[in-house]
Amino acid sequence: LESVNIHRVLNEVLDLQRAGPAWGQVTLRVEFDPSLPAVRGDRAQLTQVFLNLIRNSLEAMGGHGALQIATRIETRFHIRQASGRRQFLSVFLDDNGPGIPEAALPHLFAPFFTTKPRGTGLGLAVCHRIVSEHGGTIAHEPRADGGARFRVTLPVSEDDADPGR
Repeated sequence: LESVNIHRVLNEVLDLQRAGPAWGQVTLRVEFDPSLPAVRGDRAQLTQVFLNLIRNSLEAMGGHGALQIATRIETRFHIRQASGRRQFLSVFLDDNGPGIPEAALPHLFAPFFTTKPRGTGLGLAVCHRIVSEHGGTIAHEPRADGGARFRVTLPVSEDDADPGR
């Protein structure tokens, strides 16, 4: 594991996806906090997480809609360690597609569960495994106006953590 700039990972994934046919007429809005520290992680695995999440959003929207990606330091919780408190940052991915059916929510991260006609059911399960192995969390959060929202929370690299927080 190494210090990884999460914005660089997100921009690379977005560049890759925008070049593909699935992007269609999707409108992108990014709200990146430029002051965020790096996360401690495996760059290739984190790329896979965000590639899966963005690809799912694009497929759900069918080439039309809006995708918003935002980053911020997490203020909801810290983990206390001998060296101080561990900080986290969150990445939010919101789309205005059809959303996830209520009946699917309990099985969302289970291997081989899918709501897609040709899906394998491995995308979100792999995302969950990777994020967990990085000491983070991934969750679906309900949106009042429909669509889907995923929050990926990752620990800040100890080299970049602010000991005062």
